[in-house]
Amino acid sequence: MTPPVGDNGLSCLNSTLSSINPVNQTNTNNIDEWLSLDSNNGFIRLYDPNDASTSYSRSKLVPCTMWTTIEQICSRLNNDLDPRTWYVQYHGDRIRHLRSDEAPLFIQHNYLLSIGFSSVQRLQQEGDKHDLGYLIRFISDQLIIDPKIQPRSLSTIAWIRKGKLIRKWIKRKCVISTSRLTVYPDANTNPCVLELQRANVEEVHLKDKPFCIKLTVDDGRGGALFLALNNDEEYSRWLKRLRKTTNKLPDIADYSSSHLELIPKALFVNPKLTVLNLRHNNLLMRPVNEAVFTVGMSLEK
Repeated sequence: MTPPVGDNGLSCLNSTLSSINPVNQTNTNNIDEWLSLDSNNGFIRLYDPNDASTSYSRSKLVPCTMWTTIEQICSRLNNDLDPRTWYVQYHGDRIRHLRSDEAPLFIQHNYLLSIGFSSVQRLQQEGDKHDLGYLIRFISDQLIIDPKIQPRSLSTIAWIRKGKLIRKWIKRKCVISTSRLTVYPDANTNPCVLELQRANVEEVHLKDKPFCIKLTVDDGRGGALFLALNNDEEYSRWLKRLRKTTNKLPDIADYSSSHLELIPKALFVNPKLTVLNLRHNNLLMRPVNEAVFTVGMSLEK
């Protein structure tokens, strides 16, 4: 099934764009009138991601044609929707990130055809039904980081010392993100990056630095990094995160049905990995300099 093209399609598109507004969902005359104008007309429901997994009660009914794109819908609705953050979810489970040039009604009709719908009139009539959301629904929301895949970054200004005791302590900004510790020296020097999954963590109690952690990298050179935190609370928080991140690398990783779009970077530093399950995800090519993200149903506060 392919979207209509040509002069007639462009003419109908211009007419449709002037009609894309939130519909009064109790006015069946408006719905019937829009569907009767053209067999390529229809409706999608745009769900509130904070409510879509429960009662399906909060949604916006949007009239569109088979070739009306997400970008065009956002432009006409004019309510701060971002065309880059649209998703389609099937059966309340699998989620796919949509491009801004994709047509939601075309996707919806293709899906209904795949499960046995054949009547054009029936395809049109299904679009405004709330029950359809249990099979297919469209969500517009921002990408969020799944804490199971990429925990929130942890940062502080800490005292750092490398190697032997004669080395001086220097104050540096330190950040833990995913499985890496990054130490920022200054504006003119490249940051030092430590792969924590290859490191060992040890508590060290020094006379002048009571809240100190020693990191030893398993790289054959035996290099050590001493990290002195500012207080007991910060020390406990960092020690817990470091120990969790430096746990023994597993040889099996199951990321099935995790709504992944990108493979977690932490997997690439695990030489012991023998089994990797990525089924039921929608993987994309990794963009340059872009963080790992998954799709979520609600925003992190």
